[in-house]
Amino acid sequence: MRDAEFFLVVRFSVEPQAEAQLMRWLDGGHVAEAYEANTALKAKFARERAPFEKHMRIERFAGEVERAF
Repeated sequence: MRDAEFFLVVRFSVEPQAEAQLMRWLDGGHVAEAYEANTALKAKFARERAPFEKHMRIERFAGEVERAF
């Protein structure tokens, strides 16, 4: 595998009352699935995220990797 040239970071904060539910969702497979180009999957995740969405803030950013470690 060649070194990564780009990165994507997703940072979010979640209120304590929603943390356990959010972690079950993430650990249940959300993190393992790539979905940016898959509109059906993005819609599925939006529905799944809906119960705790008002308790969290999501930030995404991307950039070019300058060097590999």
